[in-house]
Amino acid sequence: MNNIIIRSKTNSDHKILENFMTLYWGGEPLIVHGKKYFTKDLEGYLAFNNTKCIAFLLFERQQIDWEIIVFESFSKFSGIGTKLLNALFDEAKKNNCPQIHVMTTNDNLDALRFYQRRGFVLSGIFLDVVDYARSLKPSIPALGDYDIPIRDELILVYRF
Repeated sequence: MNNIIIRSKTNSDHKILENFMTLYWGGEPLIVHGKKYFTKDLEGYLAFNNTKCIAFLLFERQQIDWEIIVFESFSKFSGIGTKLLNALFDEAKKNNCPQIHVMTTNDNLDALRFYQRRGFVLSGIFLDVVDYARSLKPSIPALGDYDIPIRDELILVYRF
């Protein structure tokens, strides 16, 4: 993992991200809070090991706060996710962003662990809203990580 490069997303990354969305996320759009997102419209960072993309983080600048929309690492527990998150933190601080939000679903215990260990705190839960997201994107499975039914959105926030 010595040859890791983290860089900002460019327009030429669209095909890479579109392929990952198809393989790992049931295609586009992403559904967060009932809103549709497309990777081409989001800012973000990608991590490469030589020429292979091994992780990415895409976010949206909102009125004051920012929100992570999709965050994926294909090299879990290697520190790459933390490096991407730190790149986002650095950019947010430069832009006087007071906090960053992220949503994950109730089944995603690994994400909850990751975010809380890096200073995020739970700030909200939206019960049973994944059924609505599933109506917009039927490819969202009923069961998620560890065979836990996917039902709820959990919101975490990191404050600077």
